Amino acid sequence: MVPQHFLNTQANSIYQVDVQSSPPPDPMDDIASEVPEHLKVLFLTTVKDNHIFITLASDLKNLFQEHSSTFASGPTDICYCDILQHDSMILTQVTRIP
Repeated sequence: MVPQHFLNTQANSIYQVDVQSSPPPDPMDDIASEVPEHLKVLFLTTVKDNHIFITLASDLKNLFQEHSSTFASGPTDICYCDILQHDSMILTQVTRIP
């Protein structure tokens, strides 16, 4: 429906419309800028897909910063980890026939 004040004007009139120049900044972008580079996609996906509050997102950022070396930095980043002791025994799954 057209507002009444537009119906009473001439057809070739020009109107000035105020438009915001840019959307307001997203506070998550500021938090994400402090996340280690190799964890940004994980951080942003987790925060935006789950609609996490800013305080929880900040805590997640702190966790990623403190433990950034725990996460792989790429698909080929498979390194030595001294946190867990691995047994040399190979485990196999036994298949049962009914």
